[in-house]
Amino acid sequence: MLWIKSIKFSFIGVAAGLLGSNYLYADCPNVKAYCYQYIVDSTSPIPATDKVLSFGSKWSWSDFQCHAMNTKEQFISACEQHYTNILSVVYPAQDGFITAPTMQIEKTRKANVDYSHWMEDLTKAYPKFTSLAIKSLILPGSHDSATDKITQNSAIAPDAPDLPEVVAVLEKLGMGNLINSIYAGWSKAEPLSISEQLASGIRYLDLRLCDKSGDIYSCHGRYSDAFKVILEQIKAFSDAHPNELLILDINHLYNVNLEAAYQLIYGYLGDKLASYNTQGEYNVDTPLEKFINHKKPIIVLFADGAFTKAHPLLWPQSAISSPWPNKQTIADQLSAMSNNLNNRDDTKLFVLQMQLTPNQDTIISGILKEPKTLHNLSLSYKESVYDWLDDHQKDVLHNGNILMEDWSYGKALTALAIRLNTLKVQKGIS
Repeated sequence: MLWIKSIKFSFIGVAAGLLGSNYLYADCPNVKAYCYQYIVDSTSPIPATDKVLSFGSKWSWSDFQCHAMNTKEQFISACEQHYTNILSVVYPAQDGFITAPTMQIEKTRKANVDYSHWMEDLTKAYPKFTSLAIKSLILPGSHDSATDKITQNSAIAPDAPDLPEVVAVLEKLGMGNLINSIYAGWSKAEPLSISEQLASGIRYLDLRLCDKSGDIYSCHGRYSDAFKVILEQIKAFSDAHPNELLILDINHLYNVNLEAAYQLIYGYLGDKLASYNTQGEYNVDTPLEKFINHKKPIIVLFADGAFTKAHPLLWPQSAISSPWPNKQTIADQLSAMSNNLNNRDDTKLFVLQMQLTPNQDTIISGILKEPKTLHNLSLSYKESVYDWLDDHQKDVLHNGNILMEDWSYGKALTALAIRLNTLKVQKGIS
């Protein structure tokens, strides 16, 4: 089932009583929590050294006394006392464990890093960065990127799978609102808008489009946002940050008028699009500097191969490889990631899909127990995925390209991309 994909946190030894509490930490003697760090690279030639980062090695546990901390801010402050430069933290709440959004942390952490122009900053620090072919760049990406507007009131989209039998029965029993809530939870793959994702460092957007009464919308089981609104956000960001390469991968189309979609793309982004040509102009072997210097910083991959042949501003799906693991356990997922990375086709752009995919059993069991949403599922495995990335750094440096995750706040993945791109340049890895 083409349902949803992303990341986890593991929580150990936390008193069960806190889940029913009105406070974050009531009724528990202590809480073990993750504090996730970034490290400023003091060797960077950039005067503002807070813009070149290293990635913390794994997540760090810390014990905190809970009786005095009833707010996120107090928790983050306590975290800062143990670790500097906190990028994100995970804390317990009434409905389970959740990640403190980065924007909450920025109010209290010691250093605030602007990721909206990280590629430009990295180029200033390491000019050889732009000599890398785009197939060799390490880029942070989001999965089913434009789904932040999905709610239980969102209409069913044409890409939605058939309802599982047990869910269909519940719907017939008049439990439609419950069913809508369940499916919205498994349809919404990202918490941030496209503008927010780009500002947080995401440079690859995974899009599926559906027809909605003659208009074009993003979708993932449910309709999300109008395509023209997404393009407006991309154009505004690119206008403000012309030295950031952006890749839009429109890889699923459902009843969409192709010419109408193209006219929207061309109308908003036409002067920024890099045309595709395997023999010259722009292709996967073209260095980053050519896209930036020629003011063509946007690549649009399109699902319909015949249509792209007649429209060279669109890149065909044959220019990218994005093997879908379709795994339901973290062990199987990590194994698939290793296999896909080590067997990468280096003649194409490459997406390392890092998300679990819920199946019908996952969705049905979520009626009664966790995980009940894609967000909850992503919280169950992020630690393992990021530890895997750390342990397989050499393979990622040599074979990695686009790292794609569900439910991304962008900045953790961007910090990793900055570190890996820096190492590629320092080690001369092309």
